[in-house]
Amino acid sequence: MAGGYPERAHMTEGDMNAIAWRDFIHWAIGDADVLKQFSSETGHDAEGEWLLAFIDWATVNLWGEEYAPQAWKNQNRPEPQP
Repeated sequence: MAGGYPERAHMTEGDMNAIAWRDFIHWAIGDADVLKQFSSETGHDAEGEWLLAFIDWATVNLWGEEYAPQAWKNQNRPEPQP
């Protein structure tokens, strides 16, 4: 296809949402205020095995679980504990 993208380059809405969510998580991890809020609400600090708990917390409390990518929903993760 001259001058265009091959058919397989087209992304679904789900693909675009997954990329946006990933970028959101990357931003949230680097934001001191978000990390402080996470620590305050969950009792976790940014040491040890906090990353999955942070991703779940940020997804549920900031992004909106209903907008999370299907791959995250399929993980059957427990809800973050306050």
